[in-house]
Amino acid sequence: MDTIECILTRRSCRSFTSETVAKEDITLLLKCAMQSPSAADKQSWNFIIIQDRKILDKIPGFQKYGGFVAGAPAGILVCCDSTKNADMWAIDASIAAQTILLAAHAIGLGGCWLAVQPFPDFIQGFRELLALPENIHPHCFVVIGHPAEKQPVVNRFDEKKIHFDQW
Repeated sequence: MDTIECILTRRSCRSFTSETVAKEDITLLLKCAMQSPSAADKQSWNFIIIQDRKILDKIPGFQKYGGFVAGAPAGILVCCDSTKNADMWAIDASIAAQTILLAAHAIGLGGCWLAVQPFPDFIQGFRELLALPENIHPHCFVVIGHPAEKQPVVNRFDEKKIHFDQW
């Protein structure tokens, strides 16, 4: 799959088979994430891979939009170290998360982004669940797995949202 096709056909996946995600695939997703642009090249990102069923099953208890996590085989908590880039870490994390989603789609996996920031309950839930140090900020949770269904492609292109040179 070429890059443009990958971008135009990627959809959020919330239904997964029970098949585990291979360690090699997770490593590849993280290699791709760490190639993402980073403000001032600080690379403030950190990633926590969650595959333990007991941990995954606790996430919907504090992340109200994450009910489907209970059926997923894996997830990646995208975090950043605020001591490395206090002003831009959230942007670094967002770009890395998008890269993970695109890479997952490119290799035939499904993925869905779940917000953690800026919601205090979600942040605290992950802090407590994973014993995060104070300087490590959970940004988003990317659920990963083998898709149980194929989502239709949606064309979101809207010329009314494009402006040239001025509004």
